[in-house]
Amino acid sequence: MAEEFTDQNQIYYQKYFQFEGRSQWMERIWAEAFGENYPEGLEHYGYLTKHDLNAISERLNLPAGSSVLDIGCGKGGPGLRIAEQKDLKLTGMDIIPEAVAQANQFKSKFDLKYPAHFEVGSFDHIPLEDDSVDAVICIDSLWAALDKIQAMREIKRVMKPGAKFIFTFWDLLAVESVPLLAHSGLSFVEREDTPDWQDYQMKVYEGILKYEKELVEEMGESADMLIYEAKASPPYLNLSVRRICHWELK
Repeated sequence: MAEEFTDQNQIYYQKYFQFEGRSQWMERIWAEAFGENYPEGLEHYGYLTKHDLNAISERLNLPAGSSVLDIGCGKGGPGLRIAEQKDLKLTGMDIIPEAVAQANQFKSKFDLKYPAHFEVGSFDHIPLEDDSVDAVICIDSLWAALDKIQAMREIKRVMKPGAKFIFTFWDLLAVESVPLLAHSGLSFVEREDTPDWQDYQMKVYEGILKYEKELVEEMGESADMLIYEAKASPPYLNLSVRRICHWELK
């Protein structure tokens, strides 16, 4: 039986991952919104561009065989692509059992030198040993952690000394996140605004609403999360900036 959730975001995401196929309409929406910057073949729900993927991969700069945790991985595409390109051992983790099941199937589409596996876990409970990974990535997911400082502390627990935590995040313009998140005990290294993020995100929302009928016909209730976000999120975009953030365990 799937885990029961009380957080509305988790309910929406669980519905989304109950659609097990590949959404032809969402792929069209992403491709139209991102153009040449669309990272094809990842089947990822998020706002990751080719630029973002390359920036994250370059910052990892790990030797082959190093271990990386992708937390909030969804279907796993971005972490799998990085593991494929950099010859890394990948563990993916998500709170949605349906996403984990799909990721364990999806990994067969990648040419991996080292094993990759996916399991259920959350920001406040990572089922890994202390000091066990060389890096952690988190793409468009940390916003959903109810206690972000505690989430970063739990991530810190599984990081080896010198390990990197690289993630995308929507920083609120009215709140400086670096001093707040530093309470986790991790050390801030750098951050970069993701180019044209707001334009891309708005184009995705416009595409979802343009093809709302087609998405519902294709995905049923799994489209609820897409439609809700497309309607609810635009007024908040001017209050934030999407960034790639780099922290380390010194």
